[in-house]
Amino acid sequence: MMERQPTGQDNLENRERSLAGKVALITGSSRDIGAEIAKALAIEGVNIIGNYRNKKKRADEVQKTLRSFGVTSEFVQADITDEDDRNKLIETAQNLFGGKVDILVLNASGPSRDINVNAANSLVDEFLPIMPKGSTIILMQSVPGHFEPQLEELFITPEFYRPIAKAKHEGEESLRSRLKEFKENGISFIVVCPPEVSDTANMRVFKSRYDVLISDKQAKISEMLGLPGVVTKEQVGKKVAELLKRKDLPTGYVEFFRLISS
Repeated sequence: MMERQPTGQDNLENRERSLAGKVALITGSSRDIGAEIAKALAIEGVNIIGNYRNKKKRADEVQKTLRSFGVTSEFVQADITDEDDRNKLIETAQNLFGGKVDILVLNASGPSRDINVNAANSLVDEFLPIMPKGSTIILMQSVPGHFEPQLEELFITPEFYRPIAKAKHEGEESLRSRLKEFKENGISFIVVCPPEVSDTANMRVFKSRYDVLISDKQAKISEMLGLPGVVTKEQVGKKVAELLKRKDLPTGYVEFFRLISS
């Protein structure tokens, strides 16, 4: 009997895994990119622990949307730079999901080391013991953050964004220094690095103040790196879900959105 040859569907199934029933903690998930990631994962059947610093009403609205997809979702008010507040996130994972988290999305960021380096690594320290083998840590990065040393040298990064880019770059490097530790624990680490995300609240504020500067410099960066000019927050959310379903990505993989048309 002739041996059956693998089909394209077989190859796809071998590359992908189901996310249904998994548990994700997403920092900064009450709006914009974080909220879109939460929605994209909830559609795939992922239970969500959301996090917000303030604006409870906004967080409640996102939580209601997530629950409409049939998943368990709980939003926790917490400042991730504060140890006691981070403990609230751990307690939520223990109370709702038996102390298990499969996906840790480090989305919250800011212009300082406190969030991008210290809080990010503290969250990893605290959640790594309850992440089973096969789990994934996602770091949400920006193009100016990932390429900060090179772009700084070329004076391309907008001046107002340079402290943020520097802190985000340092945060990524600090987590990259732990790749061996992640591999030993069976944890995958993926960096998601979109170009300009055009429809976020921050981008609207930036453009209202620095419109020409942002447009010109972002276009120059994208052209130089061969990246799309802009993406939407919905595209980012869907991309994160797509990456989490894939089984063939190496630890340390960086996603640059090259296959998305702007």
